[in-house]
Amino acid sequence: MDDRTRSAALPAFDTFAGVTRPVLLTTLGALLFLREGWLVGNSGLLGAIAIIVSAYVITGTTALSVSSLSTNVRIQAGGAFAIIAQALGLEAGGAIGIPLFIAQCASAALYLFAFGEVWLHLFPAHPIGAVVLGAFAAVSFLTHRSATVAFRAQGPLLVLVGLAIVSVWTGGWGSVPALPEPGTVPSRVSLREAFSVFFPAATGLMVGVGMSGSLRDPKQSIPRGILTAWCVSLAVYLISAIWCSAVASPDQLLVEKTIMISKASVGHAVVVGVLCSTFMAAASNLVAAPRLLAAMAEKRVVPFGEWISTTDDGGEPKRALWVAMVVSGLCLMSGSLDQIAQIVTALFVLTYLAIN
Repeated sequence: MDDRTRSAALPAFDTFAGVTRPVLLTTLGALLFLREGWLVGNSGLLGAIAIIVSAYVITGTTALSVSSLSTNVRIQAGGAFAIIAQALGLEAGGAIGIPLFIAQCASAALYLFAFGEVWLHLFPAHPIGAVVLGAFAAVSFLTHRSATVAFRAQGPLLVLVGLAIVSVWTGGWGSVPALPEPGTVPSRVSLREAFSVFFPAATGLMVGVGMSGSLRDPKQSIPRGILTAWCVSLAVYLISAIWCSAVASPDQLLVEKTIMISKASVGHAVVVGVLCSTFMAAASNLVAAPRLLAAMAEKRVVPFGEWISTTDDGGEPKRALWVAMVVSGLCLMSGSLDQIAQIVTALFVLTYLAIN
């Protein structure tokens, strides 16, 4: 089935709705609210800024590479795979597309673990395994039922995330940094390990690129959308790092990973924002990943290509979605946000090296 038919399930989006908004929802979520404080406490303000800038330099060069390629080829469905395959051939496209597909599925699992951590902040007695599996079932049902609904829900959710960020930045000023009890502070890790946990925060740009088949003008939307989101999210992370260092002691940041919730001017706004952003980020990855897999399957780059590339009457790659769900479910076996974050880092760094 051709690219136009496959993308028929989603309407044609403009730059903001199709690229900038999903990228911002993916980047300004789990690791911003749950791990940036830990990053500052572990590495210090200067170390945290160095890690943030390093991560964004890597993703920024990749954004420029993808933007350059996207303006010189006819964009089809399949995101980075389609762009690279047209420029360098199917072999190169597959070398990038396969690890990128796995990385997007693993990212969905990462955001589900983040959802579970915030949920436990509200309901400590609930087992995190059951919470994560329940969230996984809900995200899978939503994306299987209607990718269009999942995408259109991003508008109000981005507003909630923006309100959560404002609530964080306006809270905590003037408070006396608390000193945790001796023996409760976890040991610090190296800058390399801290980078491996934080790096997935900067990788959301590929979600926007993955929607290439559903954009009105992908040659314009992809470069403008991902570069705009890159600049905005970098600024948010840098400002938030300064905020963390100003409102809490390093030991407190290490112990209390939900510091942004407890120090915010309206903590419940942050909780709602994080729950919505992590849930929607997981859904966004499970919307983009099947389209990438279906595009590779149509070109027979992956095994069982004829079966996987089949779409339903609405043009949805449902079989590719089933495969993505299985891969994401397997990634949940990693056991925690920090563990899956390191797997996501390895996969995305490999993908970005290949693209650049």
